[in-house]
Amino acid sequence: MYKTIMLYEQLVKITGWSDYKLAQQLEVSPTAVRLWKKRGSVMNDRAGQIAAELLGIPEKLVLLSLAAERALAEPSGRYLAEAAEDAIKEEERAEKPEAGRNRAAVAESDRMPFQIMP
Repeated sequence: MYKTIMLYEQLVKITGWSDYKLAQQLEVSPTAVRLWKKRGSVMNDRAGQIAAELLGIPEKLVLLSLAAERALAEPSGRYLAEAAEDAIKEEERAEKPEAGRNRAAVAESDRMPFQIMP
């Protein structure tokens, strides 16, 4: 996940720009840049698109990361993140065959209890 502070740090490292110059290039105010650094504010989507282009990383990935970062900042965001993690774990468990059952046993148990005769 690309957090705002990580994007900011990468941009400064690669470009060497001041916060003022960075704000101009990302089409935000210098205050917005200071808030990213000091308060952990989240970059807006337009700034994220420009940052992705400057850094050469997929725009969709940056936009999804920023959306997730915003969601986690909300009180309900942590619950949503936990619910998503639980759902992923449950799906992974469902995909794995049960311990002690081999493919033949699974195939046998999944057959219908009768056969259709021609």
